[in-house]
Amino acid sequence: MKKNFSNTVLVCLIGAFLSSCAAYKPGLIDPSFQAVDLNSKMQAGEYEQKIDNFYVVLDRSGSKEETYRGHTKFAIANDFLTRMNAGIPDVELTSGIRTFGASLNPFAKKTNLIYGPTAYSKQGFQDALETVGWGGGLSPADEALNAANSDMMAFQGRTALIFVGDGQYKGYDPAGAVKQMKADYGDNLCVYPVLVGSEESPPPQKL
Repeated sequence: MKKNFSNTVLVCLIGAFLSSCAAYKPGLIDPSFQAVDLNSKMQAGEYEQKIDNFYVVLDRSGSKEETYRGHTKFAIANDFLTRMNAGIPDVELTSGIRTFGASLNPFAKKTNLIYGPTAYSKQGFQDALETVGWGGGLSPADEALNAANSDMMAFQGRTALIFVGDGQYKGYDPAGAVKQMKADYGDNLCVYPVLVGSEESPPPQKL
């Protein structure tokens, strides 16, 4: 079997944990980053497409304003997704992005669908990432995942669910929500948790 395309989506993950920025600004923390062009590798048969859809659940709660190595976890998360987006080859995909948090009210429980589900485009995906410029509010990760479950009913074929967060979800049950998603979608769903945080942070809840 050729290398799994869903794994290539995560190639840029390592770099996202090595640096970050003090306050969120659209774009990359390290502007020298250059995405690897995977189109030629796909045309040569070194890679093949293994998913039809990908869906991002992005933590934008108040804890994402905490810093890691001098930069906010919010900025690191956005940097990771910007790099991921830049590295996706030109294949047909359907995509969506849902956030939770992103509220100026520190006690608000909020989740928003900010992109899709729609035919994926690099520009559309990036534009959606730049629509919310802060992190705030509580962390209803389970509610966001339950809403994502409903959003993904529009998808056909295999889906990669990419959950980007810091694991600080005390009082919520994201693991239970993911188990329900796996029960609903079975082998058509692969889950990729991306931890953004510090070794000094509380232990993350496993998905």
